Amino acid sequence: AQPDFFGGASTTISYRNFSLFASLYYSIGGKIYNYAEAKRNQFRQDGATPSPEAIHNMWTKQGDEARFAAPYVSEHNMLWPSDFYLEDASYIKLKNVKLSYDVPSKFAKKIFLRSASLYVYGKNLLTLTDYTGYDPEFSDSSDPLNMGIDTNKYPRKRELGFGINIGF
Repeated sequence: AQPDFFGGASTTISYRNFSLFASLYYSIGGKIYNYAEAKRNQFRQDGATPSPEAIHNMWTKQGDEARFAAPYVSEHNMLWPSDFYLEDASYIKLKNVKLSYDVPSKFAKKIFLRSASLYVYGKNLLTLTDYTGYDPEFSDSSDPLNMGIDTNKYPRKRELGFGINIGF
């Protein structure tokens, strides 16, 4: 579950009254057990429909070239855990972007302000990964013994906004 390397980089670029801040975060290596997909494709009698890929690429008879194992029905009607659902946890994420404009002081003073700036921002805008789940940076802080097991938790939120900074 632990990555081999992780880190980040950020920069601010300014031109005249405009300023652009961006930060990237990366994580290379490590594995995630995609429990959500494994559970979905167990062919249990719990109402979950297996993925179309599993249904159409499942082994059914000798000689089949299949990607998924045959649905084995145990006494509990489920498949046992398999490393088949281990996936690469590597990703690069555009974490933060903020574009701001500083209002020239001569205009700010006309409306009795010392300074003013306008900005738009975004968080978690882009994730580049081969992971097939929602987000390889899922959070499961409830149990440190289950690190690297994606139980289909809701992914980190994407945030967009704007604002105004005013100095009196």
